[in-house]
Amino acid sequence: MPTVHRTTFGRAHGQSEIDLWTLDSGTGVRAEILTYGGVLHSLTVPDTAGEAGPVVRSLPALDDYTDKNPYFGAIVGRYANRIAHGRFTLDGTTHHLPANDRGHALHGGPDGFHTRIWQATGDRTDTAAALRLTLHSPDGDMGFPGALDVSATYTWTPPEPSPSTTRPPPTGPPSSTSPTTPTSTSVTTTSSATSSRSTPTPTSPSTPAPSGAGRRL
Repeated sequence: MPTVHRTTFGRAHGQSEIDLWTLDSGTGVRAEILTYGGVLHSLTVPDTAGEAGPVVRSLPALDDYTDKNPYFGAIVGRYANRIAHGRFTLDGTTHHLPANDRGHALHGGPDGFHTRIWQATGDRTDTAAALRLTLHSPDGDMGFPGALDVSATYTWTPPEPSPSTTRPPPTGPPSSTSPTTPTSTSVTTTSSATSSRSTPTPTSPSTPAPSGAGRRL
């Protein structure tokens, strides 16, 4: 039976307590998510031989995420990628953002979503486990106009029946090397955002930021 549980991982910047949430399928699939930045800290799945092993890189301590590798495994926002020269025009108003990457605004600024402590709610049924993260970004946050409410959900669901388990039995002579198809499992992430204003479209650092609207976490 799948489980969802929470433990303490450390304190961000020596102040706020950070939780580590674990989604465990009970069959070898295990995901660990931090409330700091929504970081996918660890993901373990079985291989075709049934041996569980990690499929994403993990960092050992919270300081490794907060200081040395600020975007590692994290949810970035309000904007992913760069906004040229740290400015854009929306509805006739030019907005200025912190230029945190060689004169350009990267991944929502130095205090973007990757640095925030997300609110977390775990849930499970007899066959699934989920973690929902939510965050409120107020009007003017990192220079962006309009308030934004964001949610991201990590969900484990059981595998679909393998074709090998539904295939009719063979009619010919038995084979000594009949192949089997391993069952799969699914860990998915969904995200949503609701805003009173729109966000700018992506730009390369070499081009000026356009007017207009446009964005994933």
